[in-house]
Amino acid sequence: MVMLTFSINGPLALWISGPVLEFLGIDRDSTSPWVFWPLRILVMTPTYQLLLIVTGTILGQHRYFWPRFMKRLRWIGLVRSIE
Repeated sequence: MVMLTFSINGPLALWISGPVLEFLGIDRDSTSPWVFWPLRILVMTPTYQLLLIVTGTILGQHRYFWPRFMKRLRWIGLVRSIE
C-alpha cells in the first residue's frame, strides 16, 4: 500500500500543481521557462507532501506517512521538536 500511495501521489501532485499556478496567474505560454519551471517545482513540492498525507490516510497508511511528514516540517523549521 505504501508503494501504491507513492505511485498515485506523484502524478496527482503534478496534475494539481497546474491549476494552482493558473489560479495564481502564472501561465506556461506567457511566462519564461526560466521562471515557470522553478515556480512549478516550488508549488509542486508542498503539494506533494500534503497529498502524501491525504493519499496515505485514504489508503490506510497514515501511521507510516505522518512521522515522515513531521520530520520534514521539523527539517525546514516549521515545527519544533516536542522532545
